[in-house]
Amino acid sequence: MIRESVYYYVRHIPCDSASIYSVTRLCFSLKTKSLKAAIRTSKSATQHLEDYWLGLRLQNMDIPAIQVVRDSDEANDATLRLSEACELYLG
Repeated sequence: MIRESVYYYVRHIPCDSASIYSVTRLCFSLKTKSLKAAIRTSKSATQHLEDYWLGLRLQNMDIPAIQVVRDSDEANDATLRLSEACELYLG
């Protein structure tokens, strides 16, 4: 979109990310009158938004078999020391 010869970025927010926004679309100035610079900046903005929205989707995703994953404290407690492993092996 162009307003007073300045390019603007306009993007509708995906339905699955709409709950975190107070608007239905994003619109902000690309602060340039150059088409080439506007294209470059808009591609960068699009990539950042896509990455951000993907991160949100992954956070909200159900992880199959999550109940069998140990938390980091349990994993550290379950680690055998070399002396304990030798004792089990030789014992």
